[in-house]
Amino acid sequence: MLFTSWRNEITDLLGNCTSYQQHYLQVKNTIDEQMKCHAMCSEDLDAIQDQLNNVEDDDENYDLIAPGTQNIERQDEDEGAQDLHPEFNENYDLSGDFGIPSAGSNTDGGAGVGKSHLTKCLYQAALKYYNTRAGDDFHQVKILMLAPTGKAAYNIKGNTIHSALSIPACQSLKNYKHLDSSRLNNLRCQLGGLKLIFLDEISMVGSTMFNVQINNRLKDIKGSKEDFGGVSMVVIGDLFQLEPVMDRYIFKNLDNSEYAALAPNKWQDNFNMFELEEIMRQRESKVFAEILNRLREGKHTKDDILKLKERLIKENSIQDPMDVPHLFIQNQKVNEFNERVHNAATGEKFSIKAIDSVIGANSAQLRDKILSQIPDDPRKTKQIASNIQLSVGERTEVALIKCTY
Repeated sequence: MLFTSWRNEITDLLGNCTSYQQHYLQVKNTIDEQMKCHAMCSEDLDAIQDQLNNVEDDDENYDLIAPGTQNIERQDEDEGAQDLHPEFNENYDLSGDFGIPSAGSNTDGGAGVGKSHLTKCLYQAALKYYNTRAGDDFHQVKILMLAPTGKAAYNIKGNTIHSALSIPACQSLKNYKHLDSSRLNNLRCQLGGLKLIFLDEISMVGSTMFNVQINNRLKDIKGSKEDFGGVSMVVIGDLFQLEPVMDRYIFKNLDNSEYAALAPNKWQDNFNMFELEEIMRQRESKVFAEILNRLREGKHTKDDILKLKERLIKENSIQDPMDVPHLFIQNQKVNEFNERVHNAATGEKFSIKAIDSVIGANSAQLRDKILSQIPDDPRKTKQIASNIQLSVGERTEVALIKCTY
């Protein structure tokens, strides 16, 4: 077709002939002349093709054409077919090997028992298992590491629940809001192949967040009516900790009348608990470890309290270390302490003021009106300060908040 003139495939290429082959034989001499002028190395290519046609289909003859290639390909094939982890085959049940039901499990334990280390081991084993399954696309996200806060997510090198599942932090937990089709499709593209979620610091996840927000969002993403969209869940934490803020303990029923009567508690229906009892972090100090365990369960003795009081120091005394983390029960006390530390710092001080902006305002008057309504109280802005005081050498934690919804 490249070396003969034609406009219409039916009338010009077929013509009066009964087949294209017959027409080719009629114009073969013309085509050969054109090929000599325009087709470079055509004779060499024909000679190579003839040689290949005459070569028998065996390894030795192929090595004559490309020495060593066939042997290298055979070695690569054998290496690729080798099962480096024979225990991770298509029938391998990760949950069964660890004693964890496929529906969900809770790994519970006090501080220092190795929950974080166990989570990392489970994650690596699960990742290896899913990436070696035949026919699966290893580019898909199969496993998520989630936590309720940015600090907890950073510690496990994961994501927050809100960012990964596009759950707005400013909406009521009791009322679930479906995503629009565009954002839901984007989320399905990212997490459509999701199989397993590791959820750390479960004590900070309330019953409403768990049963209403996470459960329904996973159902929407997976397009399934199963609990959590059929995604397996492994949750880790210490359920002896304080009740979640603005929510109930995860093992308690919902107090929302709209859902309570119809929605059973997913925690009670799907999860089994596995408790880690041996303390690893304080294993060198058995006395201290035992005191911590008794405090955690509310079974501490008078001797335990007296032992802890031996470490008491007076506030604002010389012994009070300013460069170690302090815990307070109120944000006001936190701000007062941070201000005192900042004022005592000897390095060069800086004041960083937040720059607020408005997107989509049709006029400067509307923009100024919206900006004037932004409160200057961090308690009303999700703890986002309008002015931050920093000093060189001062210990400061900086968090990057990325809005994904």
